[in-house]
Amino acid sequence: MHAFFLETDSMDRSSPQAPKSTTPAKQAKPGRAYAILKFSSVGIEMAVAITIGLGVGYWLDLQFGTSPALLLVFLGFGIAAGFLGVFRAAREAEAMMQAEQAEAGGPAQPVSDETDPPAGESK
Repeated sequence: MHAFFLETDSMDRSSPQAPKSTTPAKQAKPGRAYAILKFSSVGIEMAVAITIGLGVGYWLDLQFGTSPALLLVFLGFGIAAGFLGVFRAAREAEAMMQAEQAEAGGPAQPVSDETDPPAGESK
């Protein structure tokens, strides 16, 4: 077994298995599939926020005997938290789309309708 280690130590380091470049490799950007998975959790996030609000409100109503006041208040907090999550995801998606457009050379130019007038009209 000791001979194996001696052989590996004396191996030629310029073999094809050795890395050719000493510069660090660029990290791969997350792909479109990762983005889809990330944004598909928005519905679950909203449901969880509403459920937590309902649960906390119900528990507080049981503790203080204020049924259904605190349940409704915390249901409102849960709905608000759920919508904040949706708005946050929408902002992230928009920023991601703008970054992709900037990398691709900017947004496509809109097609002008001036060249094709509607039927029955002339220029």
